[in-house]
Amino acid sequence: MSQAGVQGRERRLFLTGLVALLISTGVAVVAGSYLSSISDLLTLIPGLMVLVPPTINMRGSISGVLASRLSSSMHLGEFSGTFEQDGVLAGNLHASLLLTIATAAALGVIAPLLSAITGLPVIGAGDLVLISLVAGILSGLVLMGFTVLISVLSYRRGVDLDMIAAPAVTTLGDLVTIPVLAMTAVAVLAIPSSI
Repeated sequence: MSQAGVQGRERRLFLTGLVALLISTGVAVVAGSYLSSISDLLTLIPGLMVLVPPTINMRGSISGVLASRLSSSMHLGEFSGTFEQDGVLAGNLHASLLLTIATAAALGVIAPLLSAITGLPVIGAGDLVLISLVAGILSGLVLMGFTVLISVLSYRRGVDLDMIAAPAVTTLGDLVTIPVLAMTAVAVLAIPSSI
């Protein structure tokens, strides 16, 4: 490749990464503002605040790993952008869903234990597990869908997924997970306990 070709490729990579980071920064500000606006709700539901940081972290981490695995499969020539049963995309989505369910369940069990150990008030352990599972699965499905969308689009347009995936999916994880967690908590606690 000529010197001009290398410089042009480097410039494109730099600009792609810069735009992705700038957009992610703007979305992160929106997510932080939303978190600040629901802080009263989080304090009204004992134990929910303990779930917020690890839940947000897990959603971004799982989606980030999914994007990285899909990007690696693109570089290796194994990615097809279709949902074949034994394909790279389907296998990675299945693994991400299982990981989402397992971590959501674990967080739901750990949060009331941690609250009890530290003396923080907490709602029923069953409610916290249900909130964690439902919120984790719902936000995980949204993020997996977005990760697949961004992966397929970057594959078809020849954009390096490594430059845009990590900031895009981890920041969207913040933006999606916080409201889903809050809405799930309100919905679960609105269910009569006699059911």
